[in-house]
Amino acid sequence: MFFIGNMTRGNSEDLFQEVMLKVYENFDKYNPVHSFNAWIYTIARNHCLNYLNKRTLPSSTGYESIDDDVSNASVDTPQAHALHKELHQTIHVVLNNMNDDNRQIAFLRFFEEMKEGDIARIMEMPVGTVKSRLHSIRTTLKDALEKYHEA
Repeated sequence: MFFIGNMTRGNSEDLFQEVMLKVYENFDKYNPVHSFNAWIYTIARNHCLNYLNKRTLPSSTGYESIDDDVSNASVDTPQAHALHKELHQTIHVVLNNMNDDNRQIAFLRFFEEMKEGDIARIMEMPVGTVKSRLHSIRTTLKDALEKYHEA
């Protein structure tokens, strides 16, 4: 559901239900040679793209649900908590400043831990392009987070 919220920046519950209905209705078209997760994400991505073509995006970023994880993270000291929160905010800003494709690739790789081949199928791009974009994403994140390495 986070993937759908990230793509559409809202209305994720309704869209999630619509995607699950599509998965159920089209289950007979699933090819077991391919990853089941990749198949579902492809359906979700295509459904979200169709939705976005019909509507305008609200101003929400789509990464709000990560904030709950950060606020519930166990940190020992107020300084560690402040540093943890600042680090999270930096990652949040970097992810939200990426173009939609790179943000989706980052989500699928880092949050869903998908393989490059599955991401390529979902994003409908060559594996080499996914690898190149992941390298660029990692470099961008590394540059943004370099000051925390020194701390």
